[in-house]
This record gives sequence, C-alpha cells and structure tokens, in this order.
Amino acid sequence: NYAAYVELMSQKRFISWRSFLAGKDLMDLDWLWDKLADKYPINEQLINQGHKEFIAVATDVDTGNPTYLKPSSADLHEVLLASSGIPIVYRNFTKILEKRFTDGVVSDPLPIQYAIDRGATEVLLLRTRPADYRSKNNLMDSAWSLLLMKYPKLRISFDNHNKMYNDSIQVINTPPKGITVLQICPPETMKTERMSQDVLRLIDDYNLGYHTGLKFINEQT
Repeated sequence: NYAAYVELMSQKRFISWRSFLAGKDLMDLDWLWDKLADKYPINEQLINQGHKEFIAVATDVDTGNPTYLKPSSADLHEVLLASSGIPIVYRNFTKILEKRFTDGVVSDPLPIQYAIDRGATEVLLLRTRPADYRSKNNLMDSAWSLLLMKYPKLRISFDNHNKMYNDSIQVINTPPKGITVLQICPPETMKTERMSQDVLRLIDDYNLGYHTGLKFINEQT
C-alpha cells in the first residue's frame, strides 16, 4: 500500500482533471490495477486458504444497495475494483455476474452492523478519521449528487451516506450487549484526502497510521 500511494498514485497520470473534463476517468483505476498486478501482485491462493472469510463491500448501481462480495482467486481483481471504484471519478462501473457495481462506501461506509448480523462478537475497525469525526454534507457532495441523476437509486444511497455513516458510529459507540468493538483511529485529522498526491504528506500520514497501529497493539498486550 505504501508503495502504491507513494510510487504510483502520486503520478500525474493517475489523477487527471483534464481527462475528466474530456469525458474520461478522473482516477485511472484500470492503469493502477494493471500496475499493481504487475509490480505488487496479491497472493491470490491465500484467499481460499484457512478458515477466515474475505469479504468486500460494493454498491449495486441499479438498486443502490450494498452487496457483500466474497471473491475467489479468479475474480479477486474485479471484486476489489468494484469495491473501490468511486462513482463518476471512475466512470466504468465494474460488472460482476452481469450486475454493475461501484464503491461500497456509498451504501455501507462502516459495515459494523453487517459484521454483527453475521455473528461477530469481537469487531476491530481500521478507520481513517478520528474517533469523534461525524460525517456531514458539503458543497462537493451536492455537486456529485447532481452528476448521479442518471442513476436514481445510486443517488439516493449517495445522499443518505452521511446518515448511514453516523448511524454506524452510534453502533460503534453503543454496541449491542455481548458485542465488543475496538477501533484504530488516527488521533488527529490526517493531512491527506482521498485524492491527495503530495508525497511528503502521504508519507507523514503513513507514519501516523503505522505508529497508531503499534500503539494499539502495545495497549492490547
């Protein structure tokens, strides 16, 4: 991940407003995925080994509902792309079994309730926001919502994103009886956002996350 952000995602060709205004992707995820597969391939055999499940959340474009995909080594590439392809930013919705999918964060930004519904009693969340962060609408969200008018169900989920996020925070802070929820959160708002390409800031936030993780581990032992 470190190499992907610092070496690949910081390149000008990955995020291009000129391409976006010309009707292409703002984020060239196809290029990124090909580079990652070539330079830092995932050990796909591990996906089907052991007793743990690996599940990725994606949003069904036509229904706006979350879909919890369990990839195999054969479709791991497509599932991860579907789960992370931000709508509009990545115009080519990923097709899996003839259904179109986009970023899972649209319909289930913090899938704590899904984990509980599946029977989890101990849940660990890795978050990119401080523990006291609450999601709220901004001008960019309103503009993005207008761009989704061709996809009415997806737009509804997008517009409800803030409520869904904050509802999940409520579950995290007051989990049901018998459920333990732990979370690793940065102690402060990070310097980078989703489309940041400043290498020095990326490195700073990487170090912040790394040391936050170590601190958490030390506190549990």
